[in-house]
Amino acid sequence: MVCMEHYPYEIAELREFIQGMVSRREVLVKGNLQPNAATFVRIPPEGADPVHAYIKQALDIGAHGIVVPHVRTAAEALKVVQSCRYAQPSTSPIREPEGRRGYSPAICSYIWGVSAEEYYHRADLWPLNPDGDIMVIIMIEDPEGVKNIDQIAKVPGIGAIFFGPADYTVSSGNFGNPSFDVNQALNRVKKACDAAGVAFVGFASLSDIDERAKEKNRLLIIGSDIDKSGESDKVIQYLRSKR
Repeated sequence: MVCMEHYPYEIAELREFIQGMVSRREVLVKGNLQPNAATFVRIPPEGADPVHAYIKQALDIGAHGIVVPHVRTAAEALKVVQSCRYAQPSTSPIREPEGRRGYSPAICSYIWGVSAEEYYHRADLWPLNPDGDIMVIIMIEDPEGVKNIDQIAKVPGIGAIFFGPADYTVSSGNFGNPSFDVNQALNRVKKACDAAGVAFVGFASLSDIDERAKEKNRLLIIGSDIDKSGESDKVIQYLRSKR
């Protein structure tokens, strides 16, 4: 996940980064186009802001998913989904939610290693479309989002929901409050995700990775490239040893 919410939104640098993630030799060796690492881009605007142009730019250079911060209502979640989808054929059984993404697949189809026509069919949202290869992840970081989480989780096209504990502590007015328990809101969001069959994005470290697995977390944040502790590498090595 590339964070462009709190760091510069440099679309040209992101394009070069995604290009650098592509290895044609590995494609030949593996015999398939599945990337070794999918790229998800967290964009700067929040759910209530205009998001369409940012989403279009990130997807058009080959990103596999979009992460949108501070989504507070089902209407905002629906707007994100529509911005990520192409309009579907009139014969499609999953035309809704109506797609509004503009069609210009020159770069993204090249990055994915497919024709423009094939990209159109594959660049739909999973799990709304079982054959889709793009995921929409929204972030719940405010009391309003937690309040509306049952409706948000039911929006067709949402692939996963990411609860932001640090931002929630601030937005709820509890920054610096030692008695505040953010887990009450977190568990509320996870319960809604489980009920709707939507993947919940959680955090995991080496000390609690097994517990997170028992909770059936389907996506895990395990560190960042500015963490010098090496914790994320330890988690990866541990998971590989459990195969």
